[in-house]
Amino acid sequence: MLIGIARIEIYIPMATSLKEKRRVIKGLIDKARNKFNIAIAEVDNNDLWKNATIGIVTISNERAYIDKLLSRIINFIERFDRMEIINYSIEVI
Repeated sequence: MLIGIARIEIYIPMATSLKEKRRVIKGLIDKARNKFNIAIAEVDNNDLWKNATIGIVTISNERAYIDKLLSRIINFIERFDRMEIINYSIEVI
């Protein structure tokens, strides 16, 4: 069993309040969870208006599947027009 972990730092330039940031992040989390069947949550920078850190986890028997899935998720997030990916890291354990 292999576990794939992604940590994605996001910048939300249009957010002017925590409420607005959380609305954008919730939309991203709901869409990603439904599309990819993954565990996803905001894991850091909870009190910053324009920054968020998202954690993603998936499990598989094949490393190639995990690498492909996490790459697809990164590309999916990059297409959102209301946010930018600042940095991300992927780990397979």
